[in-house]
Amino acid sequence: MVFVSDGVSSILSDDEVVDLARDSPDPKTAAERILSFAEELSGGEDNATAIVVPLAGWGKIHGPDKTKALREYRRRQAGEHPDRYICSMFTCRMHSRKRASETNVKCV
Repeated sequence: MVFVSDGVSSILSDDEVVDLARDSPDPKTAAERILSFAEELSGGEDNATAIVVPLAGWGKIHGPDKTKALREYRRRQAGEHPDRYICSMFTCRMHSRKRASETNVKCV
């Protein structure tokens, strides 16, 4: 079970969080992977918290990393534009309030 603050959920999709946590050797590593990627994209603009609670079956569930290509693309975009906040339209709550042109948000 993974709990994240809005500093993570406003940056990463649920699928990205799952893919970052999956196959981690322990909950601490899973949380570190989630936070590291969220902070890489946001530049540390917001407080970010991730709590990973190991439930029965930890480490037994495996699957494909469905968001790997998206994460690599977003990482490249963040590196090219470090002053911009990179989001996915379906996770960006900013766009429900303002147009992208009114913020420093770039949708991918």
